Amino acid sequence: MVWLSAGSCSAAYKFGWLVGAGSGLYALAIVTILIASAPAYRPDVPLAVSEPLRRYSQWILFFTQLLLFVAWLGGGLHAISAEWHLQLEWHFLRVTHADWHSLPCYIVTLVPGAVTVIAPIMLLFMFTAANWVAGASAR
Repeated sequence: MVWLSAGSCSAAYKFGWLVGAGSGLYALAIVTILIASAPAYRPDVPLAVSEPLRRYSQWILFFTQLLLFVAWLGGGLHAISAEWHLQLEWHFLRVTHADWHSLPCYIVTLVPGAVTVIAPIMLLFMFTAANWVAGASAR
């Protein structure tokens, strides 16, 4: 499994792309559900979900986006192949035996990996919303 290996810059590039694409799909699913469960644009439009379910699901989905930060941080730690040692002096957690040169390679491909998944669908959402708003204001 070359995509999950770490320890070199080329492996960090591949792993960053994999984590970026996966987190982009995760974020896209959250955004799609948030948009689908949003309140109606006009009062005569039927709701897709009930009001209590919409209220609670939007808060839950808002906080699940924090898992992206955990995935990115965990991926970065895997990319540098860090070994963690708990040192109780001064209450710090020390990272030893880390290849910090792999971290920029991971970050450089993390962002484009996420953007390539999110950007086309978000553009479609924006153009569709603009079309609906323009159609509603033309009446």
